[in-house]
Amino acid sequence: MAAGVDTTSYDQAVICSICLEEYINPKLLPCFHTFCLECLEQHAGRTTTSGHFPCPQCRNNVKIPAKGVQGFQTNFYITNVREMSRTNPSQAQQEVIPKSQNMCDICKKGLARFDCRTCHKYLCNGCKKNHKKPKSHRNHHVVLIREESAAAEVGEIQLCPKHHSRGEILIYYCLRCDVPICMSCKLTAHEGHKSEDLEDRVNMIKKELRECNFEAQRMCHKLEDLKDKGVKMEVRCQGKVDEVMEQISSDREAVLKLVTERSKCLEGKLNKRAKACFNTISAHLEKTDISQKQLDEVKNKITNTLEKGSFQEMQNSCKEVKKRLDGLKKDLPGPVEVCSDFVYEMSRSDRSRVTQIDALLGRINTCAADLDRGLMPRGTEVLATFRVPQGHLKARSLASSEAGVFLCYDPCLRSIDVLSTTGSMIDRHSIDFEVSSVAVSESGSVFLASASKKLISILMDDMYFLSPLARDLPICPSAITATEETIIAVGSSKESKAGIVKLRRHGGYLSWVFNDKMGTVFKKPADVALWSKTNQSMVIVTDSKAHRVVFISKQGSSYHITKIYSGEGMHQDAEQFCPYGVCVDKLGNIFVADMSSQAVIQLSWKGNLMDDHTLMFDQGFIPKCLASTPECNLIVGSTDGMVKVIKRASP
Repeated sequence: MAAGVDTTSYDQAVICSICLEEYINPKLLPCFHTFCLECLEQHAGRTTTSGHFPCPQCRNNVKIPAKGVQGFQTNFYITNVREMSRTNPSQAQQEVIPKSQNMCDICKKGLARFDCRTCHKYLCNGCKKNHKKPKSHRNHHVVLIREESAAAEVGEIQLCPKHHSRGEILIYYCLRCDVPICMSCKLTAHEGHKSEDLEDRVNMIKKELRECNFEAQRMCHKLEDLKDKGVKMEVRCQGKVDEVMEQISSDREAVLKLVTERSKCLEGKLNKRAKACFNTISAHLEKTDISQKQLDEVKNKITNTLEKGSFQEMQNSCKEVKKRLDGLKKDLPGPVEVCSDFVYEMSRSDRSRVTQIDALLGRINTCAADLDRGLMPRGTEVLATFRVPQGHLKARSLASSEAGVFLCYDPCLRSIDVLSTTGSMIDRHSIDFEVSSVAVSESGSVFLASASKKLISILMDDMYFLSPLARDLPICPSAITATEETIIAVGSSKESKAGIVKLRRHGGYLSWVFNDKMGTVFKKPADVALWSKTNQSMVIVTDSKAHRVVFISKQGSSYHITKIYSGEGMHQDAEQFCPYGVCVDKLGNIFVADMSSQAVIQLSWKGNLMDDHTLMFDQGFIPKCLASTPECNLIVGSTDGMVKVIKRASP
């Protein structure tokens, strides 16, 4: 098949490789191959799927334009060659037809342009048309004769197609019409048009093509580096996986009777994560190979055009090459990003209260074990650790804002402290009631609740004036959370085993979110968090006595329970789950303190455990209450009066 812009012979320049006839309305595909409009329509009709068809020569997928096959660009170079051959046949053929070409074996007059591989005869254009008409010749294999041509080099003297009979030479380039012209054209048809010297134009196009070639080379080097890194990452991942597999197998032999089922679970989990990692790497390598192949095609095209192409060829291909390079540059893949640190970690049953099998075999994770500060995902950092100012107490409730960390203490005291995130005292406020919970809105307003007084108050901006918001609540509020407009309180009373109420900060309107009179859902609510966005809101309540986290969503004007999480993935026995503190940061991440496993877990909005984000703490540090800073750092208060400020790896 003949390339649409290749002129290594006259036949290749003017004859379609599908019908083996002279081009009729030649169309140029994006892959630089040319075919007759009718041949292309027939080929597209047979092979088109989902608006694409393969190029008859290079098999690259070609998208059909909105106007159909007719929408492809017309190859004006082919048209010009045909016009020149008709105007001055002897000159046109003399430029591109080798003198040593054979004569036709049938008529003995015409120049042979085709070779019948069946009967071993050379044929001219006319004889070729009649050669396959007899039934005995219908299956003959006729091909185009391929010979090197004496194509004119770029820069040699070329005559004007319009004034060639007068020997006019192309010496100018019309910038307005985008064509080379002679002196006569400049003074007549192109009079007044801005033009420049043709040689300068040729040199400029050569320079642009060389720059494109340099850019393609640079992109190729970048792809090679990316591919090399991807291969190394794949080898590293495989080595890590093999190492972990050996550790799992070794431990499995020691406790075979106890851990057969558990080991299979671990291997499946590892394989699932490894498969996701390898799939990412394989997709990356495949994308780099595709980009490499496309760039090689562009480079070959540029090289062929620079070495053998005429000015017109360079003119036609330069814009296409630039456009294609820009597209490839935008689609150039970035570095492969996978989590490849597969680590096999041993659990400690004393610390996390897992089953005996979990303690013997451990778990699969993509994080590094650090026994000095528990088990935390890679990149997580403990910014500060300090003890509450009154060492014999522990934090009962935590809240955070730009002003600092607000703490009320257990047992309930008539005071509240404001500390920095390093533990230094900023201020202390005496309150005329026992504080059971503290909450801070995004604007910095501080809300205090009292279970003994059944009231909620607000600490005004000056941090010294206390104003009551609600008295004689239907519940004794054990925990509260607040936004700019709404306050949610959770607690219990004699009339209700447990309940959740909502009141508006400015209007004072009070309503029930959930009233569990019979105690079928809650036993003793511990903490509450609220997430609100536009018309959507969700209340998350922990209950350490009932061993559950309850998700309550607003549907229309009422609230309904949408999910109850009971420690799935953390404990085999639901009664081992002991959730207390809960918070939602400004990015919408949900965190729960599990006192039983000495961990802070992260839950999705569907109520599922996000195992890779679990924070495990040291022996003796039992997390109880939680808060999130404006920077999305996590503040964790323990049952022994210690507080940790943690910067999460991926907030």
